[in-house]
Amino acid sequence: DPSQFHHATSIEKDEPAVFPRDFHKHKLQLLTRDYSPDEASLVQLSHCHLHGIGVPSPNASLAIHYLEAAYHLAQSIQSAHSLALMYEYPQHSNHLVPTEIYAAFEWFKAAAEGGHVPSMAELALCYELGCGVVQSDEASLDWYMKAAQAGHGGAHFSVGEA
Repeated sequence: DPSQFHHATSIEKDEPAVFPRDFHKHKLQLLTRDYSPDEASLVQLSHCHLHGIGVPSPNASLAIHYLEAAYHLAQSIQSAHSLALMYEYPQHSNHLVPTEIYAAFEWFKAAAEGGHVPSMAELALCYELGCGVVQSDEASLDWYMKAAQAGHGGAHFSVGEA
């Protein structure tokens, strides 16, 4: 559906460009000028590339690139959480991204430290199981407590088990 794409003028030339299809050609110009990155647009570009919407075929590398850009340029803790899920659980990437527990741990940690409550519980589980990190009951309990105090229901049960 063409209406889901934003029509704009190219930064390099005064020619029409259709986003997201042409965005990857111009992303460096967009991100290095006096433009503030738009988290929602970067996340949408990731979604398009992951699912092959408006692009020739799905491309997990570009999907990851746009989520990383959303995290680093727009401080998107939701993007960090999404990246962690993609690395930890293959179904979150349409099985295009192989499981990488160390990367998942690092992204859960980034999101949890930014205040993302579900990531706090996931990070606690990583510490509890030693998944992507050295196993630590102390760190696990600490993160379960933070998640529980922030209202994560499942974390309440995990704290009670400790």
